[in-house]
Amino acid sequence: MKRQIPLIITAIVGTVLVVSVFIPHDPFGRLGTMFSILAFFVASASYRAFRAKSREATILLIAAFIILLGRTPIGDYITFWLPGWLNFFHIPILANWIMAIPNLAGQRAIMIGISLGVVSMSLRLILGIERGYIGSEGK
Repeated sequence: MKRQIPLIITAIVGTVLVVSVFIPHDPFGRLGTMFSILAFFVASASYRAFRAKSREATILLIAAFIILLGRTPIGDYITFWLPGWLNFFHIPILANWIMAIPNLAGQRAIMIGISLGVVSMSLRLILGIERGYIGSEGK
């Protein structure tokens, strides 16, 4: 009986909290504030990181700005007036191209680096060079 008392108290308190807090209120209602603060934090961090001091930083800043505008509806509103033969310069299409072509090259390079690391670590484990997984420090 002594062990069942905390279980009963937890069940009652949990039920009361769920009924009083989560049912009348939206549990995700307060997340809007957190995400807006996070958006300002990301904006200030990107400003500090993307200061256009070199040509590469300028290209990265322009690409990030195009992606930012292309993923939101305002990017379509900015370039809706372009004629059909300039279709490539619509910001959402340009953002999709950046994500599909240059970004894919970077993703492939990262995957090649990861696979080379996995192969080298596997060889170290198979050959017995790495013994950290059994708790010895090379003794």
